[in-house]
Amino acid sequence: MSIWPEFIKEKVQHPELILKEYGDALEKESSGRLKGVARRDLSNDGSFGSVFEIIAPKIEYTHGLLFAEWDENLPYPVTLSADSCIFPRSGNSFDFVSRIECSSPEDLKSLLKASFRSEEVGSILASLLARINLATHE
Repeated sequence: MSIWPEFIKEKVQHPELILKEYGDALEKESSGRLKGVARRDLSNDGSFGSVFEIIAPKIEYTHGLLFAEWDENLPYPVTLSADSCIFPRSGNSFDFVSRIECSSPEDLKSLLKASFRSEEVGSILASLLARINLATHE
């Protein structure tokens, strides 16, 4: 048995790559009507991070969904913060917060998935898709 964590044998994804992967999935699943883009940005305190935005190209609209921030040299833990989406505090808990820390790529993926499937994000996506559908029928 190793004294080191199991994940050192695996390819550990940087937070930016995870956000890009999830953005690409949104574009694919929405048939290109919506795009998820991680745009590199600095936080107020100077730490590194990415703003994850949902873009609706057809109606020329961009909605900032969340901000992921990390230390430049040590990308984990990642702190997620948001005004328009929420994160479950733990596991299947229904206690939601607007700022949370992810200690590993697995934590980050799990929290993003839960957030992206939340009612709040669902409402944003439905609203954008409705506006796109209206614009294409005018």
